[in-house]
Amino acid sequence: MKPFRWLLRVMLVLLVIVIFFGSLLLLLANPQEASLTSLVFAKPFEAALGQWLVLFFLAGVVLGGAFGYVAGRLLFYRKQDKQEQKALSKTN
Repeated sequence: MKPFRWLLRVMLVLLVIVIFFGSLLLLLANPQEASLTSLVFAKPFEAALGQWLVLFFLAGVVLGGAFGYVAGRLLFYRKQDKQEQKALSKTN
């Protein structure tokens, strides 16, 4: 099962690289300004549409990686706890 997991990771990294460079090309080719208004700031942020796409893509990558890491740790600790509970029940 290990080579399959390795292949999936390589494919995921390639997909991230392709999407990143695709959005970077869009950033360079699309100088049209778009504004992001919020309730917190009085003046809206203005940037090219491609810049917003790259920003939100990178934010998604960072947040997805962080949430994935936390979820993986939680699953690991739950599995480890179950194994310890089994070992305890076998000794009693």
